Amino acid sequence: DLERHVVVDVGGGLVGEQQIGAVDDGPGDRQQLFLAARQGLYCVVACDVHSKPDKPPLRRLMVFTRTPAPTQAAWLHLLDADGNPSAEYRSLLADFYLNF
Repeated sequence: DLERHVVVDVGGGLVGEQQIGAVDDGPGDRQQLFLAARQGLYCVVACDVHSKPDKPPLRRLMVFTRTPAPTQAAWLHLLDADGNPSAEYRSLLADFYLNF
């Protein structure tokens, strides 16, 4: 039985993970979580995408499902500290680029 997941980009890979109790970093997140709850959806992954490790997140990707589960926090750094594409980012895009 394959369960459907909904991914929502709220502007704010799964590389690192830690379990957290709730996801709420601002009005965009609260609105998405409120709308999802009204539809019977639960946030199971919240991934913060950063340009570099020392920069604030550019956006947050959220995965929702109809089955309640603890939310997993994750993050993805697009660039390493030297400004080169991170290993995780390269891994995600390797199938789409011939020379990356």
